[in-house]
Amino acid sequence: MAQKGNIKKVFPGGNTSRGFHSFYDNIIPEDAERIFVIKGGPGVGKSSFMRTIGEQFVNEGYDVEYHYCSSDNRSLDGLVIKKANVALLDGTAPHVVDPKNPGAVDEITHPLWIPHMSLVNGVSGILKHIKLKFCFMHSYIGLIKCRAL
Repeated sequence: MAQKGNIKKVFPGGNTSRGFHSFYDNIIPEDAERIFVIKGGPGVGKSSFMRTIGEQFVNEGYDVEYHYCSSDNRSLDGLVIKKANVALLDGTAPHVVDPKNPGAVDEITHPLWIPHMSLVNGVSGILKHIKLKFCFMHSYIGLIKCRAL
């Protein structure tokens, strides 16, 4: 059994004596290869979805950063798995986020809707979906590097 990864909990923004200060734009690592922007209304499961994905990656030995909402410390604004070069972000108000490189790096998703997947597959199916995307991405990177040979 693999050693569990570490969990880091942070608040990327907060109310200060000078007003609200945000590091929200700094959540995403510059070398992120996949960014999932999660959309959905209040209570549909965005935070639970990110928390469950984070737990799965921690159990597989990945270090995970949980980025909590400064106005609701039970709500997640983001999840970063640096070793996997992936980030999941709550893309709804008050910090609306939309993909900058749709399809290439980032995509919009919903906790209850993952392309080519049904709800029956649950979290294990979602995790397999993410891992499969990583495999394809790394394969293409390898092919590009081989082209130089």
